[in-house]
Amino acid sequence: MRLHLAYFDTSAWNDIADHVESEAIVAHLRVRAVIVLASVISAGEILKTPSADRLERLCSVMLKLHGDGALLERPMTLAAEAARAFLREERDFSLPLTGPGRSLLDFLRRPDTADKSSIAAWLQNLDRMVAPLGK
Repeated sequence: MRLHLAYFDTSAWNDIADHVESEAIVAHLRVRAVIVLASVISAGEILKTPSADRLERLCSVMLKLHGDGALLERPMTLAAEAARAFLREERDFSLPLTGPGRSLLDFLRRPDTADKSSIAAWLQNLDRMVAPLGK
């Protein structure tokens, strides 16, 4: 059996939520047992969505596809964990659930409780930490 993993960035989550066939896409991915992973960065960006209706739709799609598993700290975490599982010939693997990841996952379940200013500050701190590496 082959393991099918997908990582969706924030724009992909928005595209799926906005697509006229959104429910069909979600159903197809679930039937095909595609493991869709979301990151803390995508979750944080989605949780800053100002419109309550849109926020609810985005969180719903993310939870339907990602589920209750740990959110990835960064996209590189996905690559590292997938590579480790592949090299061990494992069909699945567990990712650690960090403090920020746990909080963001809880906010996805109850988006009306999300502290948008703290999430925005946390994302901004991530940008500051990564920026010097790119120079």
